[in-house]
Amino acid sequence: TGVTKVVGTATDAGAFTTASGMATLKTYLGAVILDTGSTAAVYFDTVDSRTDSTGVELSTNGGNQTYAANPLNTRVLVLTAGSGDAIASSGETKGKRAFLIDVDVTGKFGLMAPSTAPATGVQYFSDGTSATAVGSITTNSNKVLMLSVIKAQSNIDRFAAYGMTMNAYDGGNSTATVSLVSWRATGGTNFLATSTLIGERYASGNAASAALSTTNYGWGLDDELTLTVGSNSVTVSQTGQSETSTALADIGDALVTAWVAKYGSTGTASNSAIATIVDTNGSIAITMNDIGSGGFNLPISLSASAGVVTATNGANLTWVIGTSTSSSDNSTVAADVIVTIESIAAGTGLNAVGLQASSLVVSIARNTGTTTTIRELFSTQLTNGTDTTAPYTESFEARSDVRVAEGTRAAVADTTPAVTYTRLGWL
Repeated sequence: TGVTKVVGTATDAGAFTTASGMATLKTYLGAVILDTGSTAAVYFDTVDSRTDSTGVELSTNGGNQTYAANPLNTRVLVLTAGSGDAIASSGETKGKRAFLIDVDVTGKFGLMAPSTAPATGVQYFSDGTSATAVGSITTNSNKVLMLSVIKAQSNIDRFAAYGMTMNAYDGGNSTATVSLVSWRATGGTNFLATSTLIGERYASGNAASAALSTTNYGWGLDDELTLTVGSNSVTVSQTGQSETSTALADIGDALVTAWVAKYGSTGTASNSAIATIVDTNGSIAITMNDIGSGGFNLPISLSASAGVVTATNGANLTWVIGTSTSSSDNSTVAADVIVTIESIAAGTGLNAVGLQASSLVVSIARNTGTTTTIRELFSTQLTNGTDTTAPYTESFEARSDVRVAEGTRAAVADTTPAVTYTRLGWL
């Protein structure tokens, strides 16, 4: 009494009495309605009867209300997003370029302005002592020392003088190796001594002994192995990948086959791919698609479980991730360092770093017989514009390190009002 109720809004009072299961969607639909860009149409197929606020069944338009004949009486949630969806304006972005430095190639490198005004032929690195003195960088296979030289204050100050913020960090060309290892029989029911662990799966020799001393010791065709790299993972059995052998090389092949089927260019989850794997006799090489920092220091794990066939317990397989049996190195490791230069001024007109692959000269001074020490990283990602790059192709771009300079984006106002009708509160 005294409360104004508006049909299809939060004030709409009532309840559905139903065994249809529609209420199980309530949490999901509650999230849908919070997204202003959502379009939704949720109806009951049939409403058997309707009652008024006193519990009396309505005789007019009371029973047998169907969506087909009367959708207005079977609505649960109807959303229509307004055109434009009130997209906010966005400001200019700062151009940012990135370069991969091969620290194992002996030589020198520099970054130089193009032979056009206003900074004609200027060398941007200093000699390491003063921002006013030009110089170049000598590579060093010790990345810590290499980064210290690049990030000398004189270099930072010199880049700043020409409108750029320079930075350098570890994270280029990341890879990892997973080596499969098996405990082996030494004759009869005697197995290789487990006092010294040969992999990462078991925490102690006693744990390994307990797992390996059972009568169903072994690795079967149905036993399962799960490989996880970052957010990507596959679980395989030899049977599931049409393998007929449990040799380490064949187990590795099964992992690769499953990985390609899921994360390859035409895989079922290619849009979320981040890595490529190759097996060589049970040694699995993992190469990150993004050779920039996006592929660096991602966790790697392996786990095993017995299948439904009890003849084997899947206990004799173990592994080494990285270069040691310690789990502390179970992540992707970078071979090279990355140097970035970012325009201090935003937008395209005042972009101090130029466009990717242009407007900047990479100055390379190499020792005789050595190869190029520096290469540019690329990204087509747009902040204000529409990104049209295919997701699988995106996985090979250095989107964590490179940014395209863009101008402002104007706001897009709603030209058609959004429509919301909800009776989620009735469920």
